[in-house]
Amino acid sequence: MQKLVSTTSVPGKPVITLSVKVNDMAKKKRLLCVVNKPQRENPVFDHLEAHLASEFEGWEILVLWLHGEPRFLVKALTFFPTVVITFPLTGRGLSLSSYIIKYLTKSALLCYRTEQNIDFRSRQQVKWLVGMDKYGDTLVDYEVFWGISAAEIIGPELLKQNKLSSLDKVRVVGYPPYESYFSGTSHSINHQELPNSMANLISGYKKDNSFLFITGFHLADYSMEDFINAGDCFDPDSKTLHDDKAEAVLGTKKSKKFRELWINNILVAAKRFSDHLFIVKIHPIEEEIFKTWREPSPYNRLANSKNIIVIGTELSIGNLLPHVSRFFHYGSTAISEAYLKKIPSIFVTSQELYSGGKDSTSNWFYSDNGSPNDDDIDIINLCDFIERRIEPKTQPDHSDQVKNLLFGLFNITEANLLGTKPYEPSKEIAKLLENIVNEPSRQISSKDKFLHSALVKAHVMEDELYSELEKAVSGKNNDHVYLLSQILVRCGLICEQRLKADIIIKAISFLIESRANFQADHIMMQLLMIPNMKATFFTRWKRIQPLLTRNLFLGLGKRLQRLSDIQFDPMFTENSETEWMQIINLEAVKINTLSGESDLILRILKFMSPLLNDSNFMEGDSSFGKVERESCYAPLVDYIALKRMFLGIDSSTDNLTLFDSVDTQITRTLNLTDEICSTSEVDN
Repeated sequence: MQKLVSTTSVPGKPVITLSVKVNDMAKKKRLLCVVNKPQRENPVFDHLEAHLASEFEGWEILVLWLHGEPRFLVKALTFFPTVVITFPLTGRGLSLSSYIIKYLTKSALLCYRTEQNIDFRSRQQVKWLVGMDKYGDTLVDYEVFWGISAAEIIGPELLKQNKLSSLDKVRVVGYPPYESYFSGTSHSINHQELPNSMANLISGYKKDNSFLFITGFHLADYSMEDFINAGDCFDPDSKTLHDDKAEAVLGTKKSKKFRELWINNILVAAKRFSDHLFIVKIHPIEEEIFKTWREPSPYNRLANSKNIIVIGTELSIGNLLPHVSRFFHYGSTAISEAYLKKIPSIFVTSQELYSGGKDSTSNWFYSDNGSPNDDDIDIINLCDFIERRIEPKTQPDHSDQVKNLLFGLFNITEANLLGTKPYEPSKEIAKLLENIVNEPSRQISSKDKFLHSALVKAHVMEDELYSELEKAVSGKNNDHVYLLSQILVRCGLICEQRLKADIIIKAISFLIESRANFQADHIMMQLLMIPNMKATFFTRWKRIQPLLTRNLFLGLGKRLQRLSDIQFDPMFTENSETEWMQIINLEAVKINTLSGESDLILRILKFMSPLLNDSNFMEGDSSFGKVERESCYAPLVDYIALKRMFLGIDSSTDNLTLFDSVDTQITRTLNLTDEICSTSEVDN
């Protein structure tokens, strides 16, 4: 297992880096996990990190909180992720940061879906899960779901809205936090033990007299401004927008009333049944609201009763279920945990939620969504329910209905339930990550209208990135100089007026001095592809190009010399090209005595010889046919031919299209070309 290095970035959540030495920066596997609601999403990444650390080598992991991390974009970009896992891009504007990160780092983007225990018959609820944001089908490479129920409905809708390129990009993996419920599952993170003080308190009550209540009434504290800022509640283009807003206002009122009834009736029951224990688990979002938004918490009233325990995020539902005999809920995903622990579940509702009596359509905020329960009650009848001590109608077992629900929502199979197969969604995600790094991601076009909007709004970060680049140059960090330069050049492709050419040229010069010749060449070639900037950079490029060309020749020559008896030691001067051509022609007679790599190197040298002298740069036939495209050297031939082609670009060329189509090809050649030429052995 790799050494874990932890620094805190998200409150309560360490940033984990798997410290692995990888020679080539481009080959590193760097995973950026973008968090929206830490309490909800951190457990997923905890399990994934544990699995990657023990099963797969070479991964570096950084977890950043989108809304709570200072300089989020700068930190994300300077991490240079290979893959990004983000929460669902449902709220309007949430995709902007993903656009910036993916376009500038060429990373793949994996969207891991969250809440999925909804009424899929509800058009409104499906609309919420699909999301209100606008983005194109090149942004998200994979949509990953907990279970098949959501995937089969949300996936096609994403495709229909042009937010997904193909249903082949939909994956169902399960829900990592539930791994703890299954024995035989490797690398799962077990629920923590109860603190001694709490364990002692709970042990003072019979399990039959101990109940667990959960809350989830955060909508009670939403104002219309909160709904609008959330960005995922209303479709501004909807014809029913006015009615949707009115329904939301009604929902907040009903939620607030339901919470009041929930608290009041628990207090009454606790006072009446002093030999019973009432454990109240606060929803993480509610806890966050009352810690950061509004005070005081209405649940403070519960803490004054000796037989009521109020639990926040310090413990999970899984910690508490083994100590209770009933699980009281309002229609929550957590009912699945009660099924897995075989704890009877009681669905609690209220007549306050219905507009036309109990038989009318329920308010869409609280519903059992068809999930089986052992009993159901109105919250005002809580004391009567406890008094009657009615046994559950049916003992929890893995009935067909429960099995279907667990599979549909969480990809939990019968084999998982029987213990004959481990439940390992973390492993499935890790395997997907391993596959992603070995396949090209869908690249965002530089003409993408959503990308333009994102980069224009993100201009404030560019000064910080230039500062980071200058620090990297001063610190002689080749990899960061190269990757930061790429990011800033790609920013300049969209917003030329913000490109700081002097700093980029300084970085290129540093790379050449550090013998990172092909990285330097790549950055300069990218500069030449920026619209209207060729004239500006061409004069600078002409001064640098001879040195880059010389190093390329010398690298190939050194390789050739090691493979054959050809003595390769040309002295480059301003008038040396003729002499060099003579060397090639003289040595070419030996071509029949050479084989394989040596033969090909010699022909590549002849093919690229016009590059030696600026005045003759475009002379000679630049077609690929002059050198056989064989073995692993074909990319090098492409690289040379591309350099010739760039000098033929004129003002009428669609440089934006050229950048997208050509730069990926250049990037693919860099590693091989650099390796072939062994620049570390070349003397400048």
